[in-house]
Amino acid sequence: MPDATGYAAVKALLSLITPYSITDDTAGAKYYALAVEQQQNDAPRLTETQAQTAQCYWIAHLMASHDGKTGITSEHLGQWSASFSTTAAGTDIYYAQYRQFISDIAPQTFAGISAVVKHCDAQLADDLSLDGYRGDADGI
Repeated sequence: MPDATGYAAVKALLSLITPYSITDDTAGAKYYALAVEQQQNDAPRLTETQAQTAQCYWIAHLMASHDGKTGITSEHLGQWSASFSTTAAGTDIYYAQYRQFISDIAPQTFAGISAVVKHCDAQLADDLSLDGYRGDADGI
């Protein structure tokens, strides 16, 4: 079980930044343990305060999913429409806040990797682009 001081801090912060709260029982300890494990997997080098904030968003995500809260999974601007779902991963606002918080605080983690790495298929597509193709001397 993660430390009691961290649990008390997350418990206090959770009710301040989300409409959820956890209690000093088995369920509250489980939520906290899951949040600590997830945060450690996603961004292990956060400061104590940053880690506690991320853990609060993760706990709220778990609780929102449990409560059946919905979230927007797609939207269109022309002829406005929105699709709501309770089953798609990450459809609640707290999951989005968790991911955004992690990517802002630690851009080298999962949320920022794709943006900074030039993938092999993109490089290959650039190399094989016909815009820069000159052909050989025989015109082939």
